[in-house]
Parts: sequence; structure tokens; C-alpha cells
Amino acid sequence: MLRIAQKSIKAIPEGFANLSNLVYLNLFFNQLEGLVPKTGLLAHINASSMMENQNLCGAKFLSPCRETKHSLSKKSIAIIASLGSLAMLLLPVFVIPILNREPNSAIQYSSTLTLERFTTKELENATRFFNPDSIISVNSLITVYKVKMEDGQVVAVKNNNSLQILTRSWREKPRP
Repeated sequence: MLRIAQKSIKAIPEGFANLSNLVYLNLFFNQLEGLVPKTGLLAHINASSMMENQNLCGAKFLSPCRETKHSLSKKSIAIIASLGSLAMLLLPVFVIPILNREPNSAIQYSSTLTLERFTTKELENATRFFNPDSIISVNSLITVYKVKMEDGQVVAVKNNNSLQILTRSWREKPRP
């Protein structure tokens, strides 16, 4: 026989259910809370032994326990922690190369556009006397040549054909 009354304990120790020689248990006026174990002597305990324990639940004479929010199992927590750790370890593997990547140095753009005028002699030398092998574009008004200047810079030179067209047009125009 065990009488624990008015001791202000908060929960029923689960070990009480395993006491095989315990025949009578009285836990009234203790402000107990939580689930009453459903094994051993506690599976058959009567209401008078549990009086004035307002927050107990689960026994036949008590209200059912409210379902608590489902918490993650230890296995789920371990998996989430492992994946998080793996992500943190792999993050630098992908981020550092991106941060250390040098800008593409093959293409360099000038911040200012400069236009230069060249003499006819300079253009003839640069285009190898307007060699057809240097032509990159042709239309009825303009021929564009790819030219490598003496300083190594590659530029496009436009040769305006409109003067030739006007001259030809003037020659072919019938006169009154």
C-alpha cells in the first residue's frame, strides 16, 4: 500500500506501474498532470485514488488526453541535421569558384568610342590596297574591310562607294 497525498508532485512516475507487490496506490490532491500509465496497477486504479488531480488524462474515468502537436522523431531530426550539415559543407565548393572566377579577358571593350581619320595611304597599306580578302561586308553603298593596324588593334574600315555611284550616274545621265 502506498499513499502519496497532498505532496504537490506533478507527474505519476512510470515506475509505479512496474511495482508488482503494490496492491493499493492513493495519489489524491497532488496537482498531477499528464497521461496515467496504462500498465500494472495503474491500469486498474479507481477514481477515488486520483481525486483533485485536474490535469490527468487517459484513464477510464478521466477525459482523453489532448493530442499534442506531432514532433519530429529523432530519426527525422538526425536526417535533417545531416542534410543541413552536408549542404553547409558543399556550399563553399560551389560558391568559391564562382566568386573567384575571373572575368572573360578574351573580349575587352573600350569605355569610350574613338573615331579616327586616316590618310588614303594609311588605308591602302592597312587594307593591302583594298584587297578583296580583307572584305567582311559589301552592299551597294559601302564596303567594310577588316584591318589590323600597326599597333596591333583590329578595326573595321568602311569605304564609301557612293562617290563611285554618283560618278557613274553622272556619266550615264543623258544630257539635253
